[in-house]
Amino acid sequence: MPASSHNRRNLDTRFPKLWARIRYILGWCCIGLGLLGSILPVIPGIPFFLLGVALVGRRDQTLRRCVVLLKLNLRRSARIRYPMLGWAGRRAWQTYRQTSRQFRAASRKK
Repeated sequence: MPASSHNRRNLDTRFPKLWARIRYILGWCCIGLGLLGSILPVIPGIPFFLLGVALVGRRDQTLRRCVVLLKLNLRRSARIRYPMLGWAGRRAWQTYRQTSRQFRAASRKK
């Protein structure tokens, strides 16, 4: 058994609540860096964002609420009647739906 796996298992059994909190804090820091990276050209945003989501976990209520709000706002923007804004909203909604379907299909294959 590799030493690193033994140390991690030891950490999980000795300090489970501490390890969960550290993962949660690191995850939200990575999500924040990912959001900054999507705005600033210096920091790569997507790797930090994905790492943060993986650390926080899909069952986190705050993260789930953000996904639901994103979905609702994309639906609203798809219904805008102004030509350019409505087109962008519909395009974003279609892209979201396609990506969501691809993730679901990939998770079923595992």
